[in-house]
Amino acid sequence: MQIISGEISSTEERRWYSASRDEALSQTVALNTLVFFEMVYLFNSRSLTEPALSMDLRANKWIPIGVLVCFILQLLITYWGPFNHVFHTEAIGLLDWATALAIASSAFFAIEVEKYIVRRTYRAEPSEDDHAHI
Repeated sequence: MQIISGEISSTEERRWYSASRDEALSQTVALNTLVFFEMVYLFNSRSLTEPALSMDLRANKWIPIGVLVCFILQLLITYWGPFNHVFHTEAIGLLDWATALAIASSAFFAIEVEKYIVRRTYRAEPSEDDHAHI
């Protein structure tokens, strides 16, 4: 009987560990996705109307430095044991990084489409000066 109860206890413990591990993995991927969203938004918001890729990255030296520091902190939160414990995170694989980056990249494309629409809308509307000459 004790063997059976021990096996049940061990199975429950593994189930709890697995659920806890899955939660930590999910939280880690979610955190990294959120941080990537913020990085994408940072690069996109350097201009409210011009395409992000037309802007010079060296125009503001602090942006690349800030992104690099942020990425280093992401790596620490993701892979360093003490931070794993504090932030309830877990090491993730390359596929998880790619997924987080792919999801965050959707914001880049959405913002670029919005900028394009805004540029086209403002160029299509006649200005007050155009009315003065008519």
